[in-house]
Amino acid sequence: MDYRQKTGVRVTLSLSDKIDIVEKVKFKWIPHKRVAREYRVSESVISKLMTKVRENKDYIKTLARL
Repeated sequence: MDYRQKTGVRVTLSLSDKIDIVEKVKFKWIPHKRVAREYRVSESVISKLMTKVRENKDYIKTLARL
């Protein structure tokens, strides 16, 4: 893994990134911290995404449709 210094620029997650994150956390059981480092976002971004998935069961389908 590459642990580079964070820059001041915010990373915007693409649609495919969001789907990959949900797959890694929900189905492959990879911890939030490791996924956050991989995509260079904070753990809270991962947590908020997973909360949306948990609350709305069709969230992944809506992401896939876009």
